[in-house]
Amino acid sequence: STGYVTFTNANSGKVLDVSSGIAENRRNIQQYLFNGTKAQKWIVEKKENGYVIMSALNSDYVIDLSGGIISEGRNIQLYQSNDSKAQRWNFY
Repeated sequence: STGYVTFTNANSGKVLDVSSGIAENRRNIQQYLFNGTKAQKWIVEKKENGYVIMSALNSDYVIDLSGGIISEGRNIQLYQSNDSKAQRWNFY
């Protein structure tokens, strides 16, 4: 897909947002009121083992599971694409 998508929480009505609108490693991803900026827009691309979700701020940065560590409460962040499993997502 070449278009942008926005992820909106069904309960809060808020959207996934890159904190302060800055594309850099370890930048927090949060829920925030919709404001239509690129910090809230994403590009979803299918890969062989899941989807990569790239930031519209800079498509070299993607949604990433911090440290690739599988544990409850682990932070979701923006990180430069490195083709790891920590950056692959599935939709059900």
